[in-house]
Amino acid sequence: MFSDFQAVMTSSQGPTMVSMELLLHTDTATISWALTAMALAKLPGTILLGAMFERLQPELLFAVGSAVAGVATAAAPFTTHVWAYVTVMAVTGIGQGFFNTGSCTQGMAK
Repeated sequence: MFSDFQAVMTSSQGPTMVSMELLLHTDTATISWALTAMALAKLPGTILLGAMFERLQPELLFAVGSAVAGVATAAAPFTTHVWAYVTVMAVTGIGQGFFNTGSCTQGMAK
């Protein structure tokens, strides 16, 4: 179940790139930074959750990561500048890193 949700969160970014490129009046090379930012931001999200997982309540961290990714993804179409969109996608990546680490760790614990 968790892997299906993660796949949808990740794969939904690619097809929307063309629409966001048109909405933000930019080119493909510039809008592609959004995917790079999202991918690079997953690493700190993963490390951060891994460091906090044993110290804090795992379910709460998992929920916070999911909420951050969801809110950032929902906010993405409302950005008005390409670098704001890239930033929102980076925040989405951090949330996805939380979600990925949380779901894998919870799955292994049970």
